[in-house]
Amino acid sequence: MRRFLTTVISLLVFFVLPFQTGLAAFSDVSAENPHAEAINTLSTLSIINGYPDGTFHPEQEVSRAEMLTLVMKSAGIVPDAGPQSRNFLDVADGAWYFQYVRKAMTARLITGYADNTFRPTKTVTLAEGLAMIFKGHGVQVRPVQSDTKTGLSEPWHIPYLEKSITLNLTSRNNPLTDPNKNLTRAEAAELIFRMKKISSDRLERFDITADWWTFRNEGNYYEIKYPSDWQAFKGTNHSALWKLDGEQAQAWFTHTYPKSAHLSISISGSTISLPVVRQRFSSLYGKDSSVFADFSRGSARGLIARSASAGVIDLYLNLGNGKALTWYGEYGSDPYAAFLEQEISAMMHSFTFVEKPAGPPPPTPEQKLTTLRERILVESKGRETMALFADRVLIETDSVGVGTGPVDYYYSAEIDHTIKYERASNVILSIKKGRTSAF
Repeated sequence: MRRFLTTVISLLVFFVLPFQTGLAAFSDVSAENPHAEAINTLSTLSIINGYPDGTFHPEQEVSRAEMLTLVMKSAGIVPDAGPQSRNFLDVADGAWYFQYVRKAMTARLITGYADNTFRPTKTVTLAEGLAMIFKGHGVQVRPVQSDTKTGLSEPWHIPYLEKSITLNLTSRNNPLTDPNKNLTRAEAAELIFRMKKISSDRLERFDITADWWTFRNEGNYYEIKYPSDWQAFKGTNHSALWKLDGEQAQAWFTHTYPKSAHLSISISGSTISLPVVRQRFSSLYGKDSSVFADFSRGSARGLIARSASAGVIDLYLNLGNGKALTWYGEYGSDPYAAFLEQEISAMMHSFTFVEKPAGPPPPTPEQKLTTLRERILVESKGRETMALFADRVLIETDSVGVGTGPVDYYYSAEIDHTIKYERASNVILSIKKGRTSAF
């Protein structure tokens, strides 16, 4: 990866140049770039800027001084303008970042190295970047755990990585897990954008469900969101959603693979005793590894129970109408599967209570197929139309597509047709009878 040319040029192009009008359209940041929204939003806020030639250089690495300045600007921390006095041995009085570093040191956002240096031009790592972000935004992380017998402490960065996953700063579409990874401009923008969104909107965590599909089961009184690469089955009393492991041959959820996950949802005709649930869950998975949290949506009251060691997250919900929902979530043992647990949790929190409609009967397969044909190439109607087919199964993804991003092929057995769907434009490109990706 290329480094910044000089600290002077970095100052000019990264922080000072006026931001583009409207959403910035950097020539090297396409709409399909997973960090495009973060980059463009921070640009309009004049927190980051591109280069004079209209590029952003998303894969270029970020220095410690640049990351610190970005964090302070996003958090609204204004550097001191008073007399300059050196604070670190390698931070010159005339350096463009001098006042930012001094303010950060005074506010205890940074401590530097043991030799009294800050190493401002050194590329920032993920762990260092997260520490700056959380300290700058006043986010508390748990203390580093020490072993009283050996005196050894766990690595200092673990609480920061844990917090980043809890807040959804890192997720499956932003899978940063290596604490020593050098951050790129795009990755730094994504982390800062998500933290600023949480802080500005006073959110518990960043919402990763914005572009997810909707799964609705009126007969079971609920609606949730789920990722587009998960599959779904809607039943009368039992439904399921699942994410396949890349090496998983069978397109079902009866077995959990290292990188797979599934969520089954069942409705019962009686309420659930939540104290009994706690007792049974703790007995099954161990008291020390069982974590419980109260959950509610409107009049519905329930409990989320999870065991990270077992790869299990469940939800028990009394709906208030004499019925109850039981959700059993399970995810694989691969470290990457932590993001799948994160998605199951987000599905649960997206729960909306719905009543079974008393209106006309649902459309027949023939009526659905007619609607589908009418909406081919109709802009922004793809996701809404696809929701008509609860039995759709993702059979293939063309990551290159037709030049505008990934194209997915979904098959619906109900109408015996394959639907060709373009994600970026949310458009149904075509349909074809049978199960095929040969269009």
